[in-house]
Amino acid sequence: MNLSAFEPASSFNYYYGSGPKVSNLRGFGYTNQDLSLTKTFPIREQINFQLRADTFNIWNWHHFGDTIDTDISSPNFAMVNGSPTSPRYVQVVAKINF
Repeated sequence: MNLSAFEPASSFNYYYGSGPKVSNLRGFGYTNQDLSLTKTFPIREQINFQLRADTFNIWNWHHFGDTIDTDISSPNFAMVNGSPTSPRYVQVVAKINF
């Protein structure tokens, strides 16, 4: 284990440490929920038909991440200046297993 890869405990000020900033404290939390429904229909002993529906980002929640200007002195403070995450996607799959 390389102990020089870590900061010493004396350098922490109980808030952020003295290392580089790794996250935006003013940002929103990331929320994404996926759902998959599957139904298998037996046709014969070793042959099945499977029907599946997959939804990605089912509630259509968006995460703006670093696209919101968080600089208080900026005239564009709190304005969205980029694209959010992907919208809801639904895919339907039908397959035969043998």
